[in-house]
Amino acid sequence: MIKAISPDQTFEYICESDRESEQPTKWVLGVIDGRIRQYINDRAVVVVENGKPDEASGHALRTGTWQRLIVKFGLRGWVNFLDANGQPMADSFDHLPIGNKSYAVVPDRVLDVIPFAVLSELATQLSKQNTLQEADKRPFG
Repeated sequence: MIKAISPDQTFEYICESDRESEQPTKWVLGVIDGRIRQYINDRAVVVVENGKPDEASGHALRTGTWQRLIVKFGLRGWVNFLDANGQPMADSFDHLPIGNKSYAVVPDRVLDVIPFAVLSELATQLSKQNTLQEADKRPFG
């Protein structure tokens, strides 16, 4: 039996490198709906002629674009994320219309200051949460 996703559902996640911290940053991650997955894929997957780089599929993934977009749409908030001066980062969001729906998205000014390793880890966790597999039918963290 397949169960529908809940796009409003969120989960807290602490990065591997921050789990021993007395005050870890808690990232609030959400489920990404099908429209946004298609939007991300349309921008991050390219068809490659002559069989390279993935000869089997003829497709290439723009990994940086994919990571940035999945975090842009999937990150719903944070606790204990500090700016370069040690002050709490405000969790303000922009709105991006896609089709007839407006989505709250992380502003580029925030994405730009999330360390790359953290952005990459968050993208991986968001992708896992949005994959229909037996092992992923529970919240991550």
